Amino acid sequence: MRRKELTVKLDIKAFEENQKKYNLNEEGKCAEAMGISPSQLWKVKTGIHDPGKDFIAGALKAFSDTSFEEIFFLPGVSRCRDEMPKKK
Repeated sequence: MRRKELTVKLDIKAFEENQKKYNLNEEGKCAEAMGISPSQLWKVKTGIHDPGKDFIAGALKAFSDTSFEEIFFLPGVSRCRDEMPKKK
């Protein structure tokens, strides 16, 4: 049986809240703080690409008091223990 591949996704609402919090609303300024190109930022925010390691590391660097779990998630994997289905 083939293992299902997990893909990291961006929580766009949480990401944009952090952009405001860190005064990085301007896309070029945000991309610069993250160490990525503005086009890479745009592609991930619009869903054309999933966030890669450079994007993830850059976001965590730019939003220094924000955890991975606050702005990224794995689809199909519970984000909170309370969301997990109860065993019967």
